[in-house]
Amino acid sequence: EWVKEWLAGRRSEEYGGSYFDHVKGWWQLARHHPDRIRIVYFEDMKADFASEAAAVAKFLGKPLSSEALEKVCQACSFNNMKGRHHVDDSIKGRVNPAHFRQGEVGTWRAVLSEDQARKVDQALHHHLHKELSEGLRLREA
Repeated sequence: EWVKEWLAGRRSEEYGGSYFDHVKGWWQLARHHPDRIRIVYFEDMKADFASEAAAVAKFLGKPLSSEALEKVCQACSFNNMKGRHHVDDSIKGRVNPAHFRQGEVGTWRAVLSEDQARKVDQALHHHLHKELSEGLRLREA
């Protein structure tokens, strides 16, 4: 079962370890280097992508004109991103080849059973309890 393998970190080895290790590492780096690393949440991008993109550009010291921001928004649309995504056959067994699914918040509810969702939720709170207490957000939609 894919969820069981993901929880054990076996579906993200190509990315350097488990999802939890990935989040912890970036969270710690962002806390130690807030001027160099900005945490961006998918839910925030879905709510107002243009504002999030503009904030990231400003964070990078590269504010965007309205024309440039429009181009970024078009280039980063879900359909454009999904159309460019490709997982090489050699790693399809180790990563999720369908990484881009629907591009909407909360669609996991139609994919995971109640039991799977409960296990993921428990694992998130178990592995990321320190980061959550420091301000990491888990968003529900």
